[in-house]
Amino acid sequence: MNYTKEMVAATLGPIVFVAIVCLYYLISSALCALKSKEDQVNRSHRYTHAFLVTTYIVIIGSSTKPIHYFKCEEYALPDGSHERYLSADVSIDCDGDEWEAYSKYAAVMILVYPVGIPLMYYVMIYRQRRILSDEALVEAERANGSPTIGHLDFLVAPYKSEHYNFEVLETVRRLLLAAIVGVVSANAVAAPVLGIIISAVFQWAFTKYEPYRNDGDNDLSVLLSFGLVFLFLAALLIKVDATSDAERDQVLLGALLIIVLFSGPIMLALILIRDMVLIIKERFWPANRGDGDNDGVVSALAGAGSATGGQAAASADGLIHASFPAGRMDFGICEKNGRFVVTKSSGVAMEQGVEVNDEVVQIGTVVLADKFKDVENDQRFNEVSRMIGTFPRPLTVVFAKSPGCDVESMHSIRSLSGDRPPSIVVGQSLDQEETDKVFL
Repeated sequence: MNYTKEMVAATLGPIVFVAIVCLYYLISSALCALKSKEDQVNRSHRYTHAFLVTTYIVIIGSSTKPIHYFKCEEYALPDGSHERYLSADVSIDCDGDEWEAYSKYAAVMILVYPVGIPLMYYVMIYRQRRILSDEALVEAERANGSPTIGHLDFLVAPYKSEHYNFEVLETVRRLLLAAIVGVVSANAVAAPVLGIIISAVFQWAFTKYEPYRNDGDNDLSVLLSFGLVFLFLAALLIKVDATSDAERDQVLLGALLIIVLFSGPIMLALILIRDMVLIIKERFWPANRGDGDNDGVVSALAGAGSATGGQAAASADGLIHASFPAGRMDFGICEKNGRFVVTKSSGVAMEQGVEVNDEVVQIGTVVLADKFKDVENDQRFNEVSRMIGTFPRPLTVVFAKSPGCDVESMHSIRSLSGDRPPSIVVGQSLDQEETDKVFL
């Protein structure tokens, strides 16, 4: 199989596969009508997720093949004339009929893969920018089953809301390093220099913006970028023959390259070991056994006792100390005049004595009255959302038997479901004079 056939297989194969899956989806949707719209949305999200995963996997290989189809090398003949042959396959004449015919196909595939896929990512994300750029709206969506942005989780879930479109840049980075750099002549120093520039720019971006939600992912991205810079630098030194011919120097350079190449996998292994240790620690030594704080955030509430095993701890002052493990929290909250009052209680919340009109007075170790003394009302709700959505579980929330807003004037109140953190929707009170905010 020559390079032309390889290119056609690498570019046409994924298109045929996606077309077959889409056809199956359409036929099965027509023949097997789902019972609810929610089921239809979930099914659509699953297929879209599979499609995005497919594009992520094939983009490098399917982009490199057509790009390299335009990389030809010129050879001098004994009679002084020159002929051009494909660098990847010298059996293909770049001035021949086969190359002329398939070069047009390669140009179209360049528009489909290295241009089309990142552009598709950008358009899909840009259309939902209002939700994706707001962490509160993102959490509200996820609490409600992600009916609007669920199909984009593969592209946006790893990133912070302020960097929701970073996957587009990451895709461009992969393409630049894997495909564009390879087009440069193998005999020139431009390839390693270009690789150093691209890697250094993205290393700066990873360091400055820290786009990932997980700190370990940010550390790993910076480390791998440094590794690529050093790798291209070593390639440049070899290209310009700046390395010594002494055996000792060659061994030293080889050892440094091995360290650089394995630094990423070693870092990843350390992160996995750390996560396993944290999981084991949480499983066998939960933070709320009264043996101290869990990284200074939540274990026992000062002077009030803690809740363990899903049971509320009652105190002499009548406060309810409810403990919520990972998963459903089963209570809704409205905000009015700076107070956060329970609008709905069920499941694990009701089992611990939380009732409608109870007021939230403390989250973890944070007393809301002290926290919000000098904070505007709008900022209060966003901060409460951040605390409940980001504090590690088990999370202890203190409720007081205190009247709050008129629950009967609220609507659009839905219960928290799944293993998602609580989030926010906006409802309008019946008197139309002020907006109430609701936790789900």
